[in-house]
Amino acid sequence: MVVAQGGRLVDLPQPTGETVLRADDDGYVAGIDGLAIAQTLVKMGAGRQVSSDVIDPRIGVRIEAERGANVCPGAPLATVFHGDRAPSAEHLAAIAK
Repeated sequence: MVVAQGGRLVDLPQPTGETVLRADDDGYVAGIDGLAIAQTLVKMGAGRQVSSDVIDPRIGVRIEAERGANVCPGAPLATVFHGDRAPSAEHLAAIAK
């Protein structure tokens, strides 16, 4: 989308930190609630709740285990990218649901 609007990805600030969410138990990924993840990322600053909010382009998520994946304890489920402030425990719990 950045390129389509004439921007260059290399000009965007890069994340300064990342937090890997890992499986607690053996099991399968039953589903991924993309809307809940997106709403949490907006609360973290990746989007606007009101027009005056500033967007932090360093915030994002990469899903590491797709729906239906068999996971064991410690397996990566998602990586949350952030800027100078690490995500709160509340934010991480909402993404991990």
